[in-house]
Amino acid sequence: MTSSSLSFHDALPQIGHGLPAASLVEELLGLPHRLRAVVESPPGTGKTTIIPPLLAARAEHREPGPKVVVTQPRRVAARAAARRLAQLTRTSVGDHIGYTVRGDAKVSAQTQIEFVTVGVLLRRLLRDPDLDDVSAVVIDEIHERSVETDLTAAFIRDLLPRRDDLELVAMSATAQSQQWVNYFDAALFTAHTEIYALTEEFSQPPTALDDRGVTPDFLAHVAKTTAQTSARTEGDVLVFLPGVAEIRAVQRQLPEALVLTGSSTVEEQDQVLSRANHQRIILATNVAESSLTVPGVRAVVDSGLERTQRLDTMRAMTGLVTVGASKASMRQRAGRAARLGPGLVVRCVTEREYAARPSDITPEILTSDLTSAVLFLACWGPTRLPTCPPQRAYRAAVEVLGALEAIEPPDKDSGAWPVVTDLGRRLASVPTEPRLARALLDGSELLDPATAATAVALLDSDQRAPGVNVRARELPREAHRFLGLTGATPSGIAPAEKPREQDLATVAALAYPDRIARRRDRNSREFLLVSGTAAELPRDSRLPQTDWLVCTEVGLLRGKPIIRAAVPVDQDTVELLLPVTQERVAEWSGQKVNVREVSRIGAIIVNQTPVAATSDDTLQATARAIRVQGLEALNPSQQFWQYWDRLRFAHHHLPDWPDPQRFTPEQWAPFAQDLLSGLKTLVGWDKDAELQTRVPERLTVPSGSSYRVDYSQDPPVLAVKLQEMFGAVETPTIADVPVSIHLLSPAGRPLAITQDLPFFWSEVYPQVRAENRGRYAKHPWPEDPTTATATRLTNKRLHR
Repeated sequence: MTSSSLSFHDALPQIGHGLPAASLVEELLGLPHRLRAVVESPPGTGKTTIIPPLLAARAEHREPGPKVVVTQPRRVAARAAARRLAQLTRTSVGDHIGYTVRGDAKVSAQTQIEFVTVGVLLRRLLRDPDLDDVSAVVIDEIHERSVETDLTAAFIRDLLPRRDDLELVAMSATAQSQQWVNYFDAALFTAHTEIYALTEEFSQPPTALDDRGVTPDFLAHVAKTTAQTSARTEGDVLVFLPGVAEIRAVQRQLPEALVLTGSSTVEEQDQVLSRANHQRIILATNVAESSLTVPGVRAVVDSGLERTQRLDTMRAMTGLVTVGASKASMRQRAGRAARLGPGLVVRCVTEREYAARPSDITPEILTSDLTSAVLFLACWGPTRLPTCPPQRAYRAAVEVLGALEAIEPPDKDSGAWPVVTDLGRRLASVPTEPRLARALLDGSELLDPATAATAVALLDSDQRAPGVNVRARELPREAHRFLGLTGATPSGIAPAEKPREQDLATVAALAYPDRIARRRDRNSREFLLVSGTAAELPRDSRLPQTDWLVCTEVGLLRGKPIIRAAVPVDQDTVELLLPVTQERVAEWSGQKVNVREVSRIGAIIVNQTPVAATSDDTLQATARAIRVQGLEALNPSQQFWQYWDRLRFAHHHLPDWPDPQRFTPEQWAPFAQDLLSGLKTLVGWDKDAELQTRVPERLTVPSGSSYRVDYSQDPPVLAVKLQEMFGAVETPTIADVPVSIHLLSPAGRPLAITQDLPFFWSEVYPQVRAENRGRYAKHPWPEDPTTATATRLTNKRLHR
C-alpha cells in the first residue's frame, strides 16, 4: 500500500498477524464511546505494535482524523517501534508513522501515529495543555514508573475532563494494572497469550558488588554462565546486565556477543532486532526488559542487577547506584525466554536472594532527584500524582529551583504550590535538566552561545569522561539543537569541534556550582565538594591528576559518594564563578585557642593564615567548644563536678534553687580557667553559703569522723564503716531526703545499704553480725549496736 492511501482499519489484520495482543482488536474497535482503557499483557505480545494503529483506525472517520501520540520510555524504543510499524504497513518512517525524540525527529504533515519519548510529550503538554490536534494518547510501559511517566499520567488525567473526545490507553506488562484502572477511571483489557513452560535455574555467584561497583569475578561468572547456557540451548541467549560498563566487560570475554543499550546506533539495533539464521548472544540493559522485543530468544541469563538513580537528601546529591532488581523486573526478563516456546532462565543469584527481593518495581519518584519534576509541576499547576513524592526530596528540589530563579518558592510550611517564573518556563522548555538549562543561558552570556551550546551538548551526553569518543555526528547535532534554544543562529558552531577544556569546565561549574571539588591531599583520591560532601574517585579513574574538579555525576556505592564523571577546572575559574568568603576562625584546642584568617569557597578552604587570638576570639571559641562537646571540653575538676551535683540536688529538692544546666555556653566561657569559681559566681555567692548549710559537702558520723556525701546519685550516698555508725538511731537526712547509707566492713567492702537505720539494726544487723564477726574478729560486733560506742578502732585499741 502507498503512503497516500494508507487505511489503518484495513491494515490492522496485516499489522496484527501473529500478535497475541491482536485478540483485543475486535472488542476495542467496536466500542461505541470514547476509549479510556488500561491494556495489560506480557512483554513481546505486540501491544506497542497493534494498539496505536487500532486507535488511529477508530479516528479515521472523525474530524480532523487520527493523530495518535505514543510515549516510550527510551529513544531507542521510540525509533524501533516507528520503524517496525512502518515496515508492517509498507510505508516510510516519517510519513504516516513517525517518531520524535530528543534531538531527532522523523515526522511530516501526514503523520498520524507518532512515537515519542515521555519527555517530548511532557514539554508538548506545557506548550499545548489541551493537545488540540491529538485524537489519542498511548502511555506505554506505564508499569516502569519513571518520574516522567508518572507526570505524563497525571497531566493527561487532568486533561481528560476538558477533552471528552480524547482517547487514552495506558499499557502495562505487569499484573499491577488495577492502580491505573482506578487512577484513570478506565476499563481493563487483558491480552491473553499462550503460556509456555519456563525452566528456572539459579547459579550461585561470587560477590556481586564491592566498594568499586560490580566485581570482575561476578562479571566473569555471568560470562561463563552465558557460555554454558548457549551451549545447551538452540535459540538466542539474552543477557541482562546493569549498564554499559558491565556489558563491555562481559563482551571482552564473549567477543561474538551483540549489544543492545539505550545508546545503541540504529545499525546496532537493527542487527539485534532482526531475525538471524544462527544462534546469537545479546548483552542488554533493561531496555530489553519490556521496551524492545528481541526475536529468537529461548534463554535468558539474568545478572539480577539494575542501575537506578538514588537521591541522597542528606548530602544533597543524586547518583546512579547498582542494586538488586525487583522480582517483577526479573520475571519480565525471564518471560522473554518463553514467548515463542519453552524457555530457560538462569538467574545469577541464589534462590534465597531471589525470594528476598522486593516484589514490585519501586516508583522512581520515591528515590530520585525531583528537580525537573517539580519544575514541570510548577509549570502545570496543582495535580494528583500516582504516587506522592517524599517531602524531603520535594523540598530539596524546591530549594535548587529557587536558587536557579526558576520558581518562587512557597513558604516552607504553607503547602502552597510553587509558582513558576518566566525564566523557569524557559528552562522547562530546554530538553535537559534545569541546572544544565540555566548553564546554557548563563554560559551564552559569559562565553558565547556556540561554545555554551557545545559544552552543554557534551555534558548532557553519556560521554563525559575524558578519553571517551563522542560520536562525531551526534555532538554537532546536539550542539546545534541547544544553540537554537538560546535564540542565537546556529551558524557559529564548527560541527566537528569539542569545546576547550576550560570552556567546558566553566559551563560545568555554572551547572553544578555545589559539585565543584578540591582534592583533600596531594596523593588522595578523596575530594571535598563545595557543599561539604566528601566523594572519591574510583581507583581506575582516567581523569588527569588535578586538584580541582567539577563533578558532573556523583554516584553512590554502598552509601559512599563516588565521582563517576567530572571535568578538571582551575582555581582561577572557580574563584571567578563562585564567591570567596573571608572569615576569622577561632577553635578551642587542648585548653588553648587557635585563630586563623580563612578564605573559603563554600566548605572548601582555599587559604588560611594563623593570627593572634583576641579576647573575643577566646570567648567565642570557648563557647563553641562547650556547645559542641559540653563542659567536658574544658576538663572540669572533680571538685567542680561535686559542687555541680550538690547544686543539682538542691534544685530538685529545695525551693528557688537554680539549675546549673540552664547556664549557656556564653555564660560559661569567661570562666574557662576556673569553672568552680565560675559556677559559684553564676549561682551567686549568697547561695554558696546557704548550700554549705543545707546541702553539706560532708557529714559527721557518730564516731566523730567526717565523710564526703556523693550527690551524683539520688538519694545521696554516704559510704561509712558499719562500726562508725553504732549508736545512730535515726537515719541522717538532707533536705528531708533520707541519705542512702552504704555500710562497709572493716576492710572497706560493702555489707549493706539502707535508708532506714532503725530497721537495719533490728532486722538486718543480726545476720550481718553472724556472717562477719568471725571474719573480722578484731573489731567490735556488739549485740545491741544502738547503745554501743561508735569507733574506727579495733577491740584491742578500743580497750587500751
